[in-house]
Amino acid sequence: MRYAIFADIHANLEALEAALEYAAKHRLSEFLVLGDSIGYGANPNECLSWSLQHARLHVIGNHEAAVLHDHILEKFTATARDAIDWTAKRLRPDLVTGIRGLPFMQIDGKKTLAHGTPHSPELFHYLFDESDESK
Repeated sequence: MRYAIFADIHANLEALEAALEYAAKHRLSEFLVLGDSIGYGANPNECLSWSLQHARLHVIGNHEAAVLHDHILEKFTATARDAIDWTAKRLRPDLVTGIRGLPFMQIDGKKTLAHGTPHSPELFHYLFDESDESK
């Protein structure tokens, strides 16, 4: 089994299409999505729809979580908040429902998926250097 791992697509449909071409060329047949299919880019519906339909394993990212939870949105920069506000107004209702079904972490055999860290994945910790590992 050969996996293509997608993270931080951020509604960039052109980049997603280029990555899918690469995956097809290299016979990567299983897709794993580590979240943030939305945010910043112009195509949130297309990118999130693809992720929800094609990922064998899929976890929620902080940008998806921010659509659902104000306490996540509060941690964003002003630019990121603007992007999520714009995105939330345009997301199809069925895709918002799809976000609600995404887990913060998935474990499948030897694979563990989380958008942030496996330690408290719902907090979306950022690791900026090695000293952050213990937090």
